[in-house]
Amino acid sequence: MYARRLAIAAAALMVIGVGDAGRAAEPPPIWTAAYFGIQAGYGWGHSNIAVLDAPGVFVPDPFSMQGALPGVHLGYNRQFGKS
Repeated sequence: MYARRLAIAAAALMVIGVGDAGRAAEPPPIWTAAYFGIQAGYGWGHSNIAVLDAPGVFVPDPFSMQGALPGVHLGYNRQFGKS
């Protein structure tokens, strides 16, 4: 019984090991590359604040704000050594 289990385990290991033996080794990925991108955003809001006009005198100063913020980014990654 022990010999039969050992033979089945050995056969299973050989089948698992043979699966990758026929394939050529794949080269590691290369991470060296340039990249670029763009982004954009927009925001809006309203504020109701009171500012100090004179000692002890607060004056309301509400204001609204809105605007866009576009941008561009560039970069370069360089791989050193093996991956």
